[in-house]
Amino acid sequence: ALKRRKQWVPMDKRLYEAVQLIQVCMLQKVHELFKTVNIPYWICGGTLLGAIRHGGLIPHDDDVDIECFESDLEAIAAIPTEPPFYTGFHISTATWEGHAVAKLNFFRGEFSVDVFPRPEDLAQDQHFFSQDEVFPLKLYPFHNIQLWGPGEPEAYLNRCYGDWRESVMVWNHDYNWFHLPGFSPTKTILSLQDYNEVVTQAGVVSPIVEACADDTYTAFYERYGDDFYECYSKYRFQRMVRRNRAAAKWREEQYEKGTWLVLFISVQLSSCATLGLTTPSFAKTSF
Repeated sequence: ALKRRKQWVPMDKRLYEAVQLIQVCMLQKVHELFKTVNIPYWICGGTLLGAIRHGGLIPHDDDVDIECFESDLEAIAAIPTEPPFYTGFHISTATWEGHAVAKLNFFRGEFSVDVFPRPEDLAQDQHFFSQDEVFPLKLYPFHNIQLWGPGEPEAYLNRCYGDWRESVMVWNHDYNWFHLPGFSPTKTILSLQDYNEVVTQAGVVSPIVEACADDTYTAFYERYGDDFYECYSKYRFQRMVRRNRAAAKWREEQYEKGTWLVLFISVQLSSCATLGLTTPSFAKTSF
């Protein structure tokens, strides 16, 4: 179990626990900030899936996602920063599935909550909610806090995650990364029972936050100290090396198979994703 967890999340246990606590702490702070200025939001993606299936973070997940209305972006940008905890809001130049991504930045700007701005009509597509799926919002237990989420999430989760009630697809920013050539959501699939056994045997502990986000932030530093950032920086460098090796290995495999066109398109897509450019039309063709 420890070997499998290390493959998915190659961090030492202390660093892993710190990063998990940061994710929940950021969501706790977003909930408080948005409540203060009366801005609606709702959790989405793996964050919503984790809330429903695991009661919090998916144990191998390493980011958190919310949606909000495009019309609220100006009000969000006007929320005062509180460095080094909350360090600001910006709209990224990158996109995800053709949609803009904004960032709420925390912990010296080293971590962020992904924010997906949505139009007022909440037009449904494969990866996003419709108006009827979102409202009325409801609160979801998330570890020992509560977060706003969509009122009718079932159809959305079915579209995005297939048999999500009984199986777990494993990927994150380190293992089977979405932007790597050769990414496949079905690369590693476990039954939910087997997955939970791995998590239990690996000794994964759920993060617990304090009564308010500022207290959680203070408790984080009391436990992990300033040297956390040095440890995390080393991890990020090692992650970059692993990504480069994985990409190189995949390209070698394509050369050996003689799939030159697939290789060429993957390089173009990777470059576009990195630079935040529009996907070239030739790369959208189905083969």
